[in-house]
Amino acid sequence: MIRPLATIAFAATALLAALPAQKIPLPGEGNRQLQLFDLLQKPQQQDRAAQTQAIATFVRTFVQPALRPEDDVQVLGNRWLAVLGDQQQIASAERLLAIAGEHREDLLTIEISLYELTAATFDQVASPLLPKPAGGGDTRQLVLAAKDADALTQRLVKAEVDRLEAPRLSVLPMQKAELRAGEQISYIKDFTITPVAGKQIADPVVDTIWNGIEIELLASFVAKDRVGVACKLAKQEVAKPIAEFTTQLGVGLQPLTVQLPHATGVRLQQTAELAPGSTIAIAAPKTDGGWLLALVTVIVQK
Repeated sequence: MIRPLATIAFAATALLAALPAQKIPLPGEGNRQLQLFDLLQKPQQQDRAAQTQAIATFVRTFVQPALRPEDDVQVLGNRWLAVLGDQQQIASAERLLAIAGEHREDLLTIEISLYELTAATFDQVASPLLPKPAGGGDTRQLVLAAKDADALTQRLVKAEVDRLEAPRLSVLPMQKAELRAGEQISYIKDFTITPVAGKQIADPVVDTIWNGIEIELLASFVAKDRVGVACKLAKQEVAKPIAEFTTQLGVGLQPLTVQLPHATGVRLQQTAELAPGSTIAIAAPKTDGGWLLALVTVIVQK
């Protein structure tokens, strides 16, 4: 079996030398073939590399049938999207790119609401709508119709659950969006000892740790009135005040104090296809026994 990356590199050379042909079967690989899509035909952003990688990520995530270990999707030269797979997968990738082109001026607005719930409140308010996954694991996730999402929101309000954040991100199809809300906390991680003129000088080594929320989002259309969303969300909380430890690092130096930050966090990740106006509900347990709940709603603005 030829490795995917090696196959792409070999076949792409033949294709680029024989344009305008953009599709080539792979000898000895059955119905598998390689297709190159010209991404210069897509709307361009200032950061070309980031845009093409976002397109590749979306296709890699939502192509059907799902990619197998011997299949691959890669960007070549920030221009070409190389899809290595069977005929169904290549046709699926072609449809995804075509649909994104048809909706290139449609704005996708993603509303994200975050809630922190105690274990008791989660069991009472959210658990009935978010059953335990059949395959095991702690993360609960479900796509909710608009009426079910509204009902869950009302139950959260009635239970007096505070909404931590409610950011809104607007993106074009296959455009990656990122949001960070919080702060970088600086702390003294260590000291370096440098001998100078017979003396030892201690210089602090400063590091940073994130305290807050990070959201990464990628969305586009996958069919008529269907949107594919890949969402990653992380919430990290640094305990304050930061713990300190005093030690003696060198001869003749005063005791030095370093800081030892302690952070707890939750990561949520969901990939889903849903109708505009629907909501993705994702919940994961926290280290203190409570739950972090995210409601991600997709709105299309034409």
